Amino acid sequence: MTTYEINQFLRQRFSPKEWALFFEVVEGIGRTNSRCDAVAVGYAPRTWGKIIGFEIKASRSDWKNELSQPEKNEFWFNTCSEFYLVAEQYVDKSWKREGYRTGVVKIEELPEGWGLIDPRLLRNNIVKKAAKKEAKLTMSLMLHLLRSASFCREKLDSIMSIARWKDIYTIKEKTNGELRRLSEEPVVTLFTELEQEETA
Repeated sequence: MTTYEINQFLRQRFSPKEWALFFEVVEGIGRTNSRCDAVAVGYAPRTWGKIIGFEIKASRSDWKNELSQPEKNEFWFNTCSEFYLVAEQYVDKSWKREGYRTGVVKIEELPEGWGLIDPRLLRNNIVKKAAKKEAKLTMSLMLHLLRSASFCREKLDSIMSIARWKDIYTIKEKTNGELRRLSEEPVVTLFTELEQEETA
């Protein structure tokens, strides 16, 4: 699976009804030394207080490089209540079926406390559960997440204001690149809102 496909999987897995999902998150405003591929913040009664961090890997070579930098995700592991690697579980070549890739990560390679989510699995995709602990959200990180959400809301409002005056299909075609770029940001219901606008 590609990184984009894994991102799409996370959007479906962590519904906006219960989670605020952010991509490419830095430690805080003005800080770029450590970046997390994705962070899900729970705000529904069932998910309240949970902050889940994700490291996304689409290739085994990328994962091996990650293992050589154990300090890279130390901040995120300590900040989040749970931390998961999202990648295809490695399967020995002797088990490989037609059209089934060998995968990216072996269970025994996971750092202590990390969980594993295999996006290929439709059900029970949590292969290994992450260690659970109290989240430690810093003020700087909270402000960064709020600013990111506000920025994407403004961009979406701008696109929708144009859509009200022109044919929705024309807008979707012309702004496809911008929408796809924005979908990497916290707002995860862009096309849904466009469809709702179309049928309203």
